[in-house]
Amino acid sequence: MSRYLVRNGIIDSVDYARRNLLELYINFEDLVVWKTESVAEYNTMSILGNLGGHMGLFLGASMITVVELLETLVFFFIAFVVRMGCPRSVEPAVLAKSSMDKKDENLS
Repeated sequence: MSRYLVRNGIIDSVDYARRNLLELYINFEDLVVWKTESVAEYNTMSILGNLGGHMGLFLGASMITVVELLETLVFFFIAFVVRMGCPRSVEPAVLAKSSMDKKDENLS
């Protein structure tokens, strides 16, 4: 190495290089270089998109539940109104008594 430096005119003599320069060899155990880079997985738009999607899912599910509850209440109300509008079955003793009253009215 010192001869190379003398030949190219960097230093004056080989003796000067031997007295004043140090030759250092560095050997790497592995020549693979690992480069670690941090990249944000979520940016602002993806966070807003995910939040909006989840809110839409949950609000949509709750709106469906409210509509189903209202539908059930309407069906119960209709069934109640129909049942109240239909005549109820009359017990036989009451029916027999009312027919006897009609016979008595016809006799008088």
